[in-house]
Amino acid sequence: MTTQSTSTSNAKAMADAQRRADKAHHEKRVNWLMGTNPVYACGTRVAPSDVAQMLRQSREYLRNPAGSTMNHCQCEPRCA
Repeated sequence: MTTQSTSTSNAKAMADAQRRADKAHHEKRVNWLMGTNPVYACGTRVAPSDVAQMLRQSREYLRNPAGSTMNHCQCEPRCA
């Protein structure tokens, strides 16, 4: 394996690990927000408008984990 292909493999592994972590985060966030009276760690109640916005964001991520914005590379295979 060449240095470039090793680097590409490492980058892909890191990207895959990040996607798994992101998916887990969004699944947990949906569960938290769907609970009764979600509160932030400091104890402040999450405003209904914030609940709606965060649910929309997390559900969109879970629906389309590759992303629908330009915040991510859209290359396939993903560029590093």
